[in-house]
Amino acid sequence: MYKRQTEEDVATERDVILEERRSRVDNDPGSILQEQMMAALYENHPYGIPIIGWEHEIKALNREDALSYYKRFYAPNNAVLIVAGDVEPDGVKTLAEENFGKIKPNASLNGRVRPQEPEHFAPVKVTLEDPRAGRTTVQRFYLVPSYASAAPGEAEALDLLMRVAASGSISKLYKRLVIEDKTAASAGGWYSDSGLDSGRLGFYAIAAEKVSAEALEKAIDGVIENLRENGVTQAELDRARASYIAEFVYTSDSQSRMARQYGWRLATGMSVEDVEDWPERLKKVTVEDIRNVARKYLIDKNSVTGYLLPSPEITSSIGEKPAHAPGKGKS
Repeated sequence: MYKRQTEEDVATERDVILEERRSRVDNDPGSILQEQMMAALYENHPYGIPIIGWEHEIKALNREDALSYYKRFYAPNNAVLIVAGDVEPDGVKTLAEENFGKIKPNASLNGRVRPQEPEHFAPVKVTLEDPRAGRTTVQRFYLVPSYASAAPGEAEALDLLMRVAASGSISKLYKRLVIEDKTAASAGGWYSDSGLDSGRLGFYAIAAEKVSAEALEKAIDGVIENLRENGVTQAELDRARASYIAEFVYTSDSQSRMARQYGWRLATGMSVEDVEDWPERLKKVTVEDIRNVARKYLIDKNSVTGYLLPSPEITSSIGEKPAHAPGKGKS
């Protein structure tokens, strides 16, 4: 099929991708900021390159590029086949061999070089002023290991740390910034854990009316410092763990959700056992484990802080020269 594609066909699809980038990234100042922050967080690793690509690279793609990519990566030794439903394993295997067994593996995929991040020595700040932005937003990324690259138990501890710290309206970040101090209209965070190499922790807060980026960042820093010093309580850990395990059970009731979960994990270096044993590994995490990963990974030199400003009112208080997209995002 791909050999029948003409340059005109490729040009049509290329325009679709360009429009997707414009609508999802270029027309959204928050997405532009995140793109610049990722480029700053990953100094050497390809994770710093947008999945959809930079605009100038998309414009340069041609038919040969598409064919080359297809031939290199669309191979059985680079694929995971997930079948969920009322099927017989032997029948699935027979069908898989009939349909995919004739496709030759790509030997060049073996032993691919995986660039690693060098040690980071200083925090990075990225400032974006954009008239399309609403309220001031501050984001913070930390470079951390993923489930595939973490030491035993660390990824589970990071997962539970972020559940307590920044997930939902009962999290430490939300309660402190939105409910108690009223410095933010919204706040939250996440653990991006699915990379074959590294992952990242993310915190964000959207400023309440008349709250500066400087004050918002100080409030975020206060929560993070408390996590480093004090970790979480046993009650917080128990609640987060119970919530996660309940979600896992709920996901197990859906064939499609479980299929995605297995495919996602198997494609990033994990095993079937890793997926099935995850609740038991969560049960082994202690408050000390969470305090240890907080102190180990919530460190300034491994961080990137992003400021999205609707106007230049507080740029000078941050001390950063604003980075206007699509220009250089590092400071």
